[in-house]
Amino acid sequence: YAYQRIPEASQGFCRQRCHQLTADYYHGLRTPPEKWRGIEDVQPQLEEFDHRIRGGQYDAAATVLESIDEEFLQLQGRYQQLVLMHQQLVGRLTTQPQACKNLGNLALSCRRLGRLTEAVTYFQQAIAQAEGDSISTADWLTELGNTFADAIEMDSAFSSYESAIEIASQQNYLAGEARALGNLAIAHRQLGRIEDAILYYDRAIKIDQRRLEVAVNDDENRTARRWYA
Repeated sequence: YAYQRIPEASQGFCRQRCHQLTADYYHGLRTPPEKWRGIEDVQPQLEEFDHRIRGGQYDAAATVLESIDEEFLQLQGRYQQLVLMHQQLVGRLTTQPQACKNLGNLALSCRRLGRLTEAVTYFQQAIAQAEGDSISTADWLTELGNTFADAIEMDSAFSSYESAIEIASQQNYLAGEARALGNLAIAHRQLGRIEDAILYYDRAIKIDQRRLEVAVNDDENRTARRWYA
């Protein structure tokens, strides 16, 4: 009764503002990630997310979800819950990176639930949203290829992987190029094209070795700069 008496929205006291203040309260109840064991340990984040949504703070809600998505809810297999949460943010985020990541993670959860048609749609939307961000584009193209492969649409899978490889190579994104090549190799192996699979596996291994060499050299250079600064 009392809640219904509060104005839905106004410049002063209103329901939306109540939800924002409640979200702030739950934010203060968070526990550190190293103490997370069960769903009850991230209940403050789940409550905060809900109140951020109801308070119209969608960008803040996305930030809350990002903090528990890959690090907890995915590991717990809570894909249905993730789909419902990500869907509440679609079309409501104001920054391109958040909107792109939300669509991509929504697609990942749909794929893991076997909802492949939805996954393809959301991955395609994430790729479109990522325009100008070659790293994200390559990553989501690889995931789109994986989804097509799950659906046994191999021509579409090959096309997605090859596009990811091309973009990653142009940007010297070695990790993304190696990952796309590895998935392309798996797809060829599943079709019994063993020689092609070996070729792509070999390319993936060589590129990953280059990536590791670059990482080691960068680390050595940073150490040298610290010593001689």
